[in-house]
Amino acid sequence: MVLWAGFPPRCSLAEAQVKTLLSRQHAFADDALLRRALCDHGLVSRTADGRAYRRIERRPPTEAAALLRHLKASASGRPEAAT
Repeated sequence: MVLWAGFPPRCSLAEAQVKTLLSRQHAFADDALLRRALCDHGLVSRTADGRAYRRIERRPPTEAAALLRHLKASASGRPEAAT
């Protein structure tokens, strides 16, 4: 879910852009496997020719939403608001 959150909403990305985006978010070193997993899990769609990827918009589960809020607050240096 964290990788999904890194994709810009309502925006198509070329494969090279997805590779760059994923490389910034993980140290796994197999972006092709991650791209496939994101598609297989219904988090990202890709065109039939594999040239364009797009985040599938969905509301994250409660636990994932809390994690995303925490990560966003940590990245901004602001304390997280109580939920």
